[in-house]
Amino acid sequence: MAIWQKPADVATLNDSLTPIDGVIGLKIDRLGADFIEASFTVQKNLLQPFGLLHGGISCVVGETLGSIAANLALPPGQVAVGVHLGAHHLKKATHQEEVKATVAALKCGRRQQIFRTTLVNQAQELLSEITLTTYALDA
Repeated sequence: MAIWQKPADVATLNDSLTPIDGVIGLKIDRLGADFIEASFTVQKNLLQPFGLLHGGISCVVGETLGSIAANLALPPGQVAVGVHLGAHHLKKATHQEEVKATVAALKCGRRQQIFRTTLVNQAQELLSEITLTTYALDA
């Protein structure tokens, strides 16, 4: 069942990405009826001092995709703003590793939305899980 209340397509979503998403190399790949898929390749500038994907990068991806999804799930005249972000980093990712991120709703209420983003590697192993809670404001 489609949850999006605003029109969107992959090209428009990619055009809406911010400069920090560009630093990550984040690219929206697919827009489903109730999910969004994106991907990026781990580059050296995304690593923490021990050579692993920095947890903050995973959080940025979760915040970006969760915000996009929350805003698409609201009717015209409303915008979603983030009020809480939680993350679990479960497995490492290293330089040149391909990462796929998928966001889907846990709750789509009139004022509160909760979206979970999962990051997996090419072997489909769960790297991180990020949950974003948003609140709907009248535009």
